[in-house]
Amino acid sequence: MNRAEMTDIWNKAVGVTKIYCVAEQYHYKEPPGFANCIKQMAFSMSDSIADGASKKNTTDILHCMAIARRTAAVLARQLHVALSMQPFETNKLLLGEVDGISNALDKLASGWRVKDAV
Repeated sequence: MNRAEMTDIWNKAVGVTKIYCVAEQYHYKEPPGFANCIKQMAFSMSDSIADGASKKNTTDILHCMAIARRTAAVLARQLHVALSMQPFETNKLLLGEVDGISNALDKLASGWRVKDAV
């Protein structure tokens, strides 16, 4: 596994945890639990990436990356909902970051599948 690429992706995912500040903007206007769910997904995504980076088996690595991609998709959906509630510029930036992380994970996972098939 390319540890440098995983570290770069993880660093980006950890950066998304600034979502804590953004989620607080919805504290009084949110559906119950919305802000907490956004926060949880942001941390879960970075945790799954870190877990994948610690694995030795390609199957385990790909499994962790798939979990991180699914979490990124849920987080992106939640940020879209957040944008419809309050169109804060920060939400747009975070959504772009989450999309970038998801794309990087897809690219990295595709490279691993090709290596594994050879």
